[in-house]
Amino acid sequence: MNKPNVLFIFSDQHAQKVAGCYGDDVVRTPNIDRLAQEGVRFDNAYCPSPICTPSRMSMLTARWPHRQECWTNDDMLRSDVPTWLHRAGEAGYRPALIGRMHSIGPDQLHGYAERGIGDHTPNFAGIACGGKVEMSAPAQS
Repeated sequence: MNKPNVLFIFSDQHAQKVAGCYGDDVVRTPNIDRLAQEGVRFDNAYCPSPICTPSRMSMLTARWPHRQECWTNDDMLRSDVPTWLHRAGEAGYRPALIGRMHSIGPDQLHGYAERGIGDHTPNFAGIACGGKVEMSAPAQS
Protein backbone atom coordinates (compact mmCIF):
# COMPACT_ATOMS: atom_id res chain seq x y z
CA MET A 1 0.00 0.00 0.00
CA ASN A 2 1.28 3.46 -0.88
CA LYS A 3 1.75 5.95 1.91
CA PRO A 4 -0.45 9.02 1.60
CA ASN A 5 1.14 12.40 0.97
CA VAL A 6 0.94 14.57 4.06
CA LEU A 7 0.79 18.36 3.93
CA PHE A 8 0.56 19.87 7.40
CA ILE A 9 -0.17 23.60 7.34
CA PHE A 10 0.41 25.29 10.66
CA SER A 11 -0.82 28.78 10.01
CA ASP A 12 0.10 31.67 12.27
CA GLN A 13 -2.24 34.51 13.19
CA HIS A 14 -4.99 33.66 10.74
CA ALA A 15 -8.63 33.74 11.72
CA GLN A 16 -10.43 30.54 10.79
CA LYS A 17 -13.37 32.41 9.31
CA VAL A 18 -11.20 34.16 6.69
CA ALA A 19 -11.24 31.28 4.19
CA GLY A 20 -13.84 30.15 1.72
CA CYS A 21 -14.04 26.65 3.23
CA TYR A 22 -15.25 28.25 6.47
CA GLY A 23 -17.88 30.39 4.83
CA ASP A 24 -16.16 33.67 3.94
CA ASP A 25 -17.83 34.93 0.77
CA VAL A 26 -15.40 37.82 0.19
CA VAL A 27 -11.94 36.27 0.45
CA ARG A 28 -11.07 33.87 -2.37
CA THR A 29 -9.01 30.89 -1.19
CA PRO A 30 -9.53 28.20 -3.86
CA ASN A 31 -6.40 26.18 -3.05
CA ILE A 32 -7.04 26.11 0.70
CA ASP A 33 -10.69 25.28 -0.02
CA ARG A 34 -9.67 22.33 -2.20
CA LEU A 35 -7.19 21.05 0.39
CA ALA A 36 -9.90 21.32 3.05
CA GLN A 37 -12.40 19.47 0.87
CA GLU A 38 -10.04 16.64 -0.09
CA GLY A 39 -8.10 16.34 3.16
CA VAL A 40 -8.63 16.59 6.89
CA ARG A 41 -9.70 19.79 8.64
CA PHE A 42 -9.20 20.46 12.32
CA ASP A 43 -12.19 22.64 13.12
CA ASN A 44 -11.69 22.71 16.89
CA ALA A 45 -7.96 22.85 17.50
CA TYR A 46 -6.56 24.91 20.34
CA CYS A 47 -3.03 25.87 21.28
CA PRO A 48 -1.70 25.20 24.79
CA SER A 49 0.02 28.57 25.11
CA PRO A 50 -0.57 32.11 23.86
CA ILE A 51 3.18 32.38 23.16
CA CYS A 52 4.69 31.15 19.86
CA THR A 53 7.58 28.90 20.93
CA PRO A 54 5.83 26.97 23.71
CA SER A 55 2.80 26.44 21.50
CA ARG A 56 4.81 25.33 18.46
CA MET A 57 7.02 23.00 20.48
CA SER A 58 3.89 21.47 22.05
CA MET A 59 2.55 20.86 18.54
CA LEU A 60 5.79 19.09 17.60
CA THR A 61 6.04 16.99 20.76
CA ALA A 62 2.38 16.44 21.73
CA ARG A 63 3.38 17.61 25.21
CA TRP A 64 2.12 20.48 27.32
CA PRO A 65 4.64 23.34 27.70
CA HIS A 66 5.47 22.24 31.26
CA ARG A 67 6.31 18.74 29.94
CA GLN A 68 8.51 19.86 27.00
CA GLU A 69 10.05 22.70 29.07
CA CYS A 70 9.49 25.63 26.71
CA TRP A 71 7.72 28.46 28.51
CA THR A 72 8.87 31.57 26.60
CA ASN A 73 10.14 32.51 23.14
CA ASP A 74 13.68 32.34 24.56
CA ASP A 75 13.44 28.65 25.54
CA MET A 76 14.99 25.88 23.43
CA LEU A 77 13.42 22.49 22.89
CA ARG A 78 16.02 19.94 23.95
CA SER A 79 17.36 17.81 21.10
CA ASP A 80 16.61 14.59 22.99
CA VAL A 81 12.85 15.29 23.08
CA PRO A 82 11.13 13.20 20.39
CA THR A 83 8.69 14.83 17.97
CA TRP A 84 6.07 13.40 15.66
CA LEU A 85 8.45 14.27 12.83
CA HIS A 86 11.01 11.80 14.17
CA ARG A 87 8.29 9.14 13.96
CA ALA A 88 7.32 10.25 10.45
CA GLY A 89 10.95 9.84 9.38
CA GLU A 90 11.05 6.36 10.91
CA ALA A 91 7.93 5.52 8.86
CA GLY A 92 9.72 6.42 5.63
CA TYR A 93 8.63 10.04 5.21
CA ARG A 94 11.06 12.89 4.63
CA PRO A 95 9.58 15.81 6.59
CA ALA A 96 10.54 19.24 5.27
CA LEU A 97 9.97 22.54 7.05
CA ILE A 98 9.15 25.63 5.04
CA GLY A 99 8.79 28.81 7.08
CA ARG A 100 9.36 29.73 10.67
CA MET A 101 9.24 27.46 13.66
CA HIS A 102 10.85 29.64 16.34
CA SER A 103 13.36 26.87 16.94
CA ILE A 104 16.19 28.59 18.68
CA GLY A 105 19.47 26.93 19.57
CA PRO A 106 21.72 24.57 17.67
CA ASP A 107 19.03 21.99 16.77
CA GLN A 108 17.01 23.64 14.02
CA LEU A 109 15.43 20.44 12.72
CA HIS A 110 13.76 18.58 15.62
CA GLY A 111 12.90 15.66 13.36
CA TYR A 112 12.58 17.50 10.06
CA ALA A 113 14.87 16.00 7.42
CA GLU A 114 15.44 19.35 5.77
CA ARG A 115 14.77 23.01 6.25
CA GLY A 116 14.87 25.27 3.22
CA ILE A 117 15.31 28.52 5.13
CA GLY A 118 16.28 29.44 8.67
CA ASP A 119 14.15 31.08 11.29
CA HIS A 120 13.80 34.83 11.30
CA THR A 121 14.40 35.42 14.97
CA PRO A 122 17.00 37.65 16.58
CA ASN A 123 17.40 34.98 19.28
CA PHE A 124 19.56 32.66 17.16
CA ALA A 125 22.14 33.65 14.59
CA GLY A 126 22.02 30.43 12.55
CA ILE A 127 21.15 30.18 8.88
CA ALA A 128 19.89 26.87 7.52
CA CYS A 129 21.44 25.88 4.20
CA GLY A 130 20.31 22.72 2.46
CA GLY A 131 19.08 21.13 5.67
CA LYS A 132 22.26 22.00 7.59
CA VAL A 133 22.68 24.90 9.95
CA GLU A 134 25.63 27.22 9.55
CA MET A 135 26.51 29.23 12.60
CA SER A 136 27.23 32.91 12.25
CA ALA A 137 28.36 35.38 14.84
CA PRO A 138 25.64 37.50 16.46
CA ALA A 139 25.19 40.91 14.87
CA GLN A 140 27.07 43.71 16.59
CA SER A 141 25.05 46.72 17.65
